[in-house]
Amino acid sequence: MRLNTFSLKHVQLDRGGGSVDLSGDTKIKISGLDTITSSSDVDHYNVYLYTLTQFPKNVTWVLGASGDWYHSPDYLDDNNSTEIWLTVESHPGDGPCGRRHSDIQADAPDQCNA
Repeated sequence: MRLNTFSLKHVQLDRGGGSVDLSGDTKIKISGLDTITSSSDVDHYNVYLYTLTQFPKNVTWVLGASGDWYHSPDYLDDNNSTEIWLTVESHPGDGPCGRRHSDIQADAPDQCNA
């Protein structure tokens, strides 16, 4: 499930999550042998929240957090993880006059009209 919960001109906030609960028995009948029964009880949950910000116009910032929880009696330890991250990406070509920042000479007063 993904929900866009908040959006402004330069900021977007997204959140979502999900859950799975699997329980039951699996029976396998092998000719000439006994029936093998396997029981399962698995719980899995995850949530996330992140912001996508464009400021200034040529830089995208993503700040997020997520959690993932997995439980099964077949494992000695539950598998749980949480994380927080920040990603920054520059978009060359969004500099002055639509040129890459590296293509603009610092000492030229007005390169847009050149």
